[in-house]
Amino acid sequence: MRILILSSLIISIFMSPAIVAAQDVSNREIYNEITDLKVQVGKLETKMEEALKSVDNRIDDINNRIGDMMGLMHVIIAGMIALIGFILWDRRSAIAPVVRQAKELERDKAVVWEVLREYAKKEPRFAEVLRIAGVL
Repeated sequence: MRILILSSLIISIFMSPAIVAAQDVSNREIYNEITDLKVQVGKLETKMEEALKSVDNRIDDINNRIGDMMGLMHVIIAGMIALIGFILWDRRSAIAPVVRQAKELERDKAVVWEVLREYAKKEPRFAEVLRIAGVL
């Protein structure tokens, strides 16, 4: 019990200057500290506004770059479509002469067969050859 009383006495002796020091703080000092805190908060707000403006500028730059990339993508897609159109036109223009020649050959073939059939009507041995070949 004595130890408890002695320890509480020692603690109260060491704590009394802190209590007195806390009581000695005047309203003027508190006002000065609050004023300093307000100034610091104002500076922080200014820094935050500058940081937000910087972030906004960066976002705008990114959006501009994305817009540029979209324009480039549209140019590439238009080029691809033009290339496909050119390929189709070139194929059509390259195939047209072949189709024309094939039609001419078909017409010539029909004329030749007609001539051969007419000749087979007049020449019985030739008609026999055509029958063996499976033409007549």
